[in-house]
Amino acid sequence: MRCSTTIHKRTSDLINGVRSYNQNNSQTSVGARFAMVQSGMDAELVAPFGQSAEQRAAHITDFAQQTPAMKGALGYLNVHLHNDVIEAFSLKGWPGALLIILFYVALSYFSIFVLRSHFSIALLFALLMFGLSDVILFARDMLMAWLVTFCLGMTLTGKWTRPPLAQTPPQPSVIITVRGIQLLVP
Repeated sequence: MRCSTTIHKRTSDLINGVRSYNQNNSQTSVGARFAMVQSGMDAELVAPFGQSAEQRAAHITDFAQQTPAMKGALGYLNVHLHNDVIEAFSLKGWPGALLIILFYVALSYFSIFVLRSHFSIALLFALLMFGLSDVILFARDMLMAWLVTFCLGMTLTGKWTRPPLAQTPPQPSVIITVRGIQLLVP
């Protein structure tokens, strides 16, 4: 019963947050996340090849003063923008965003086609979903925790080793000697 109450409350908060954001109020949790994404995209357009966190904060502050709906992002300028791709996009520009997307694509390919491990696919899904609402690659300790979990999971599932090739039992062979030359006939 407690779980359904929690889910109902979170769903109501989400709906109310979206409604508030649509009415130009980004001071809710959901509204602030939308404002961070939009202001991060806007900040990237000013510096397509990257900028410092201070430059980004100054631009987002100016943007929020011009667009009151973006004020929800101001409270998070000294932390991060709660999205891995937007964080890389706004600070490191197009090259940073491209690299993080390539990282996710490579990790997806490795998990699905090379390892074929349910554990690695589940971990990848969690990494992607968590990365949409928070920043995993921002803090070194969080990144290390994910990497250790990934390596430990791969070690424990044994997906690094390939199954041995099927060996056929040796066939009896006959040695025939013809004019001093020995031939091996299977």
